[in-house]
Amino acid sequence: MFGNVLNLTPLRIAWMNVNEDIFARKQIQDRILTRITAQWKINSPTQTLTLQDGRIEFHELMFLTRVIKVNLSIVTLDLFDSRIGLEGTNYLVEGLKSNQTVKTLNLGYCLIKNVTSLSEMLRVNRGICTLILSGNTIGDDGAMALSEALKTNRTMTRLSLRCKKGFS
Repeated sequence: MFGNVLNLTPLRIAWMNVNEDIFARKQIQDRILTRITAQWKINSPTQTLTLQDGRIEFHELMFLTRVIKVNLSIVTLDLFDSRIGLEGTNYLVEGLKSNQTVKTLNLGYCLIKNVTSLSEMLRVNRGICTLILSGNTIGDDGAMALSEALKTNRTMTRLSLRCKKGFS
């Protein structure tokens, strides 16, 4: 089914929900990823990209980061429970530093324990208005790092830090 959508030229969808582990399957062929990248590079009207409830492999996150760097239409990036962890977060924020289009970033329950790279990204990113970090264990140091970043970031209007058990 997803392959048929990719044959449309140009790719015209308002949102894309990939909860069926399409990106998490190892059988994804490079030509499909190349096709998606080519479509998104020309700024397709896709506004919401949802990749929830499944482990995103590092090579898939690298692809997603490349897309985010060049795509100017994704407004909401929802990676809830994608379990990207620290390494994935560090890679993702490199793409977000230069992207001013993403307004909502949901990283809830992504196994993030250190938000240093996120804090650094928030110092330079002027696009993100809503950051959801619920369910991650960021601790006191993480809260302080976010607090410092928000002193210079005037774009953020909503930050969710609701945690599983307490703050650390």
